[in-house]
Amino acid sequence: MGNKILIIVMYLVVFSGCKSSINCKLEDIDGIYFKGFDQLKINKIAVKDLKDQTNNFEYSNPVFDTTDFGFNELKINQLSANAIKNGFEITINDSLKYKITDAKMEEVYMERKTMWGKKIYGCGLKEYKLNDSLIQTQGVILISK
Repeated sequence: MGNKILIIVMYLVVFSGCKSSINCKLEDIDGIYFKGFDQLKINKIAVKDLKDQTNNFEYSNPVFDTTDFGFNELKINQLSANAIKNGFEITINDSLKYKITDAKMEEVYMERKTMWGKKIYGCGLKEYKLNDSLIQTQGVILISK
């Protein structure tokens, strides 16, 4: 009987603590995806913040995670995520340049409900501009070669 009560209390804490709406921030993005760079070894990725000139940095010999879709994912740090908010220029191997601006987040329904019928939401990247062309997305910044 004690275990059943404990389980019920745990469910109440988990499901009552779920937010039905959420404040979406660009700083929550934690990766940039690369597609079509299989034949080109990426030795260096430099990021230049377009508004904050002190927020420039680079990844030397970056380590990528491969996704199920065949993209290479670069996990980024908090400084990189702040650059997304301001807009940034990313340079690959000192030659390929891409400008990312006007990123916008949106609240996304997570297809779940609590036991009280409350919908649960998360955040996703809605759109951004890649070299001044609007890209509507399913939650990722994707750079294609």
